[in-house]
Amino acid sequence: MLHQPVHVPGAATKLTTSWNGPWKVVSKKGKKFGIVHIESGKHSEDQHVTNLTAAPDPAHPQDYSDQYKAAVQRINPVDRLPTEYDLQAGDDIIVNAGKRNAVAKALEVYQDGSAMVQWHNTKKLDSSPTAAYYPSWYTPKEKHGETASPTGDMPAWDIVDRAKMVTVFDYQLEGGKSNSMMLPKDVRKYFK
Repeated sequence: MLHQPVHVPGAATKLTTSWNGPWKVVSKKGKKFGIVHIESGKHSEDQHVTNLTAAPDPAHPQDYSDQYKAAVQRINPVDRLPTEYDLQAGDDIIVNAGKRNAVAKALEVYQDGSAMVQWHNTKKLDSSPTAAYYPSWYTPKEKHGETASPTGDMPAWDIVDRAKMVTVFDYQLEGGKSNSMMLPKDVRKYFK
């Protein structure tokens, strides 16, 4: 059976969120269920039966089962944030952004493990492992108000899937520069 949780933690129980499934039910204890997101492999425990609704029919009969098999067989490589990690708003994250890794801060975390992030970069937009980092909108070379590149083609905020998150870290202050946020030495390896 595939369901999706609809309860927003901390909100009135009458409120529902937009559809964020599908989730596969993997365990049941009384009226509570353990579920796994079939695309990210993220686990969610103790979902009450009233917080779940049936998922819509897939476009192809095998769609959900194929996605679930891929999610649970996926081995967490060394350079990927474990699906069990409880990401929090405010966490600093190294994100695989395609050809290179990037730095972001989680602004809001969603039930499927994805997060709304604010991108961070150096003043030169070069993702240097040893330079100071700032929110991308602060970058002096930007040409538009809410962009992360000099050409204005990348937003300063974005939603990132859990599978693209490499690790979390805490910035450190170096060299007596109180406003500069430096990457700690143990995460600089992701930018070489």
